[in-house]
Amino acid sequence: MKKSKAALVVLLTAALILSAVSVPTFSWFTRPRAQTGNSVTYSDTVNAYNAYHVTMTTQASADNTTYSDVTDSAGLSGSGIGAESRKYYRTVITNESGTTQNVSLYISKISIPTANNGNFCLGVNGPTRSFRDYTALSAPNHMAEGNVKRVYLETTNNVQGWQGNDFYVCWGTRDLGTIGSTGTYYHMSQIDNTKFFYADIPDYTTNLFFSVANWGTNNNGSPDYSQRTPQWTNLGTLSKTQAKVYKVINEQDNGNTKVQAYDVTGACFLSYYSDFFVAAGNTFDASLTAGAANNYVGSGAWYYSSDTSVFTVNETTGVVSGVAAGTATLYTKIKGGSYNDYKQVETRVTVTGGSNYEFSDIAVAKNMEIPAEEGKNTVVVNWYIMNPKGSQNNLSYTIDGIYLGL
Repeated sequence: MKKSKAALVVLLTAALILSAVSVPTFSWFTRPRAQTGNSVTYSDTVNAYNAYHVTMTTQASADNTTYSDVTDSAGLSGSGIGAESRKYYRTVITNESGTTQNVSLYISKISIPTANNGNFCLGVNGPTRSFRDYTALSAPNHMAEGNVKRVYLETTNNVQGWQGNDFYVCWGTRDLGTIGSTGTYYHMSQIDNTKFFYADIPDYTTNLFFSVANWGTNNNGSPDYSQRTPQWTNLGTLSKTQAKVYKVINEQDNGNTKVQAYDVTGACFLSYYSDFFVAAGNTFDASLTAGAANNYVGSGAWYYSSDTSVFTVNETTGVVSGVAAGTATLYTKIKGGSYNDYKQVETRVTVTGGSNYEFSDIAVAKNMEIPAEEGKNTVVVNWYIMNPKGSQNNLSYTIDGIYLGL
């Protein structure tokens, strides 16, 4: 019995070694570039998995009837494309490796003029059908909506248990009196060395629950829910533009320390730029306007660049000046109107080398299986670029190249 088990182990080990030697290994590759520079030079080898001898050729047409071979970036690019019009492409991918291959077709870089241009859409009719509108991506800027509001806590040494600097807030959308002790607590930040503390809570919040760091713990440091002091549950609501300070007072309500609420002017972003483009040598006004009906609530705004080699910004006016092609972060900081608290948001700034928006590594068709069997080892990708209905201007664009990759 023991001899038969030993023989089985030897047999399985031999089979495993033979499998490891005979089966092709898998390795990760970065997406290869079959073309570089400003011309389209097709390579006859593509490293997709263990792929080799995978070739491609591309033709273009203005009417989907008469196609001509693409030999350079000019053949890939387009201009004067009116609304509801397209430029068509046909890329033929052939697998001569002898084994099935999986590849994807990419556009290496698209440049779209910023001024008086149409809208850019990319579609595929086969082997799979897809459509994507890049108009929003190439828009000069995008705005984001603020999704938090700020609340304050004012402490006092006159109320037992509310000394120190460690205060917490728990929030939700229902009565926290029954779940406050088991909810999630968020640490509140102190304003300078004052007795005021603040926290940013989601704008949908309706209920609040404050506590101190040492509340509800027994001698073992574990929660002891029989200790109900000091704490407080707020059943009120706040609008996004409204801020309140909750002042601890020396009164109790069913074992809870009570507070009084006062309206204050906090630091609150209502909307701000999430990202925008600016050409090198040009400017973009990224300033925000104060006021409940505008971009933020507070007493002032300041602007800073994360990389002045990409763009500079006027600290007080918010006017951004493009310096050189690249991407950097714009920091916008606002100050509360009632206290010296601050809030900051980040904006992605893309500086183009010229008056163009640029997009790199755009997928045309992904994960296509190219069979190895003779007569079936070719896949045709039918794709197009479209200026959609409603566009006010003709579309122009430049494609630097296309390539095959993973």
